[in-house]
Amino acid sequence: MQPNRYALSRLIALFCIAQSVSALAAEPMADAQKPEDETPTVRLKLRPAAEPRPALKYQLLPLPLDQQPGNAAVFYNKALLIYQQNAELVKQGDKVSQWNDMPLNKLPLDDIAKTLAPWSAVFKEVGLAVKREDCDWQTPIHEQTPYSILLPEIQTLRAVARALRLRARWQVARHEYVDAIDTMKTVYAMSRHCASGVTMIQGLVGISFIGMMVQVHEDMVQQPGAPNLYWALTWLPRPLIDMRHANEFEMATVYLWKPELRRLDEPRTAEAWRQLYDELARGLSEIDPGVDNDERRLILLGLAIKGYPRAKRDLIDRGRLPEQVEAMPVAQVLLLHTMQTYEDLRDNQFKWTALPFWQAQQRLEEAVRQLGSSAQREIIPRLAQLLLPAVQSVSHAQARNERTIAMLRTIEALRLYAAAHDGRLPEQLDDISEAPVPSDPVTGEPFTYRSSENKAVLEAPLLEGMPAQMGKRYWLIVAE
Repeated sequence: MQPNRYALSRLIALFCIAQSVSALAAEPMADAQKPEDETPTVRLKLRPAAEPRPALKYQLLPLPLDQQPGNAAVFYNKALLIYQQNAELVKQGDKVSQWNDMPLNKLPLDDIAKTLAPWSAVFKEVGLAVKREDCDWQTPIHEQTPYSILLPEIQTLRAVARALRLRARWQVARHEYVDAIDTMKTVYAMSRHCASGVTMIQGLVGISFIGMMVQVHEDMVQQPGAPNLYWALTWLPRPLIDMRHANEFEMATVYLWKPELRRLDEPRTAEAWRQLYDELARGLSEIDPGVDNDERRLILLGLAIKGYPRAKRDLIDRGRLPEQVEAMPVAQVLLLHTMQTYEDLRDNQFKWTALPFWQAQQRLEEAVRQLGSSAQREIIPRLAQLLLPAVQSVSHAQARNERTIAMLRTIEALRLYAAAHDGRLPEQLDDISEAPVPSDPVTGEPFTYRSSENKAVLEAPLLEGMPAQMGKRYWLIVAE
């Protein structure tokens, strides 16, 4: 049985909620109060660290010099095959997650070493994959109904990413920082390879991998002798996960599903137009099996009778001659009107993804509300609701990803300042001259920062309508 659109939408919603980060083993501030809101809050005891020499000594993506020609997906699939054939690894999921939720100083290092040992063959293949220049998942977008494509390899890769996160944390706990950075580099490269696929789900899983590395960064900045990664983070591409390719695919998916809908100006008989209209009804029933095909056909017929005059006016308003529209079969008029209006609703959401989040968010919310408020009145918004992905949720996920990296850069800038000022934190972010402090990609403004008695709060505030996971608050002190 083919999965319906509801199942895919559920997956998108699942991955749009980026993983929350556990509080680390830093001592709380003496005067800190529990926050009244739901903004995720983390306490960090920072270790001052100057800029490494050379400045880009550490990298979070493989260097071109180290890359080789080839398709990374081949090696990822080998890694996943090894994983799936090893029942011991598959059973470790709960244990790995439990340890990843622990503070760094509570990790059972010997037990983790024994647990990670059987992963060596999987990690070896992933290590080969991330050094390949290309990654082609060969998603069968032309051979299968786009709404029914399964991505088991992408989902299973998440188990590998969780194990790599544990290895990185284990290495940080052992003060093996170069090895930990190399593991982080593997996950960052894997995230971009995963997101190189055409679907939004692949991009969102890639974003989730980056979210897993946040905890490793937070662990590392609290350890003695840990290097400063300000320039390593700054050197990452922006956006680190580019969703444009996935957006373009999602915009075109309806026409991959029903190519005939691209040729609505071609001559057909009235019966052929009626059959195409019925085929659209049957296709919608396959995607949304909650409505019987005959019932949906009757609904479409009723809406067609009611909406035919408006459909004719719409085509004329868009530039067609009145006599040309009057000569069209009824089903052709309805299909042209349906698809043109669908494209209006589609583009009214997707166009905002080309702008910075702080410019686009309010308008994207309005577009989503507009679609929802009209969904009960006519079939076209229902079609759009059924076939369009959760564009706003994906936008939130990408913005949170960029915001997280900017906050980590800011924390590293604070470590730079503390290293140059006898372990002191700046009174305000503008006092930092050692490196530029990034702005908040979500607001376009500086992050909120308050400092008193060498304690500070760094905050990415929530805007109205944002889910709590979009915000972040750090309570900061400097280790003595």
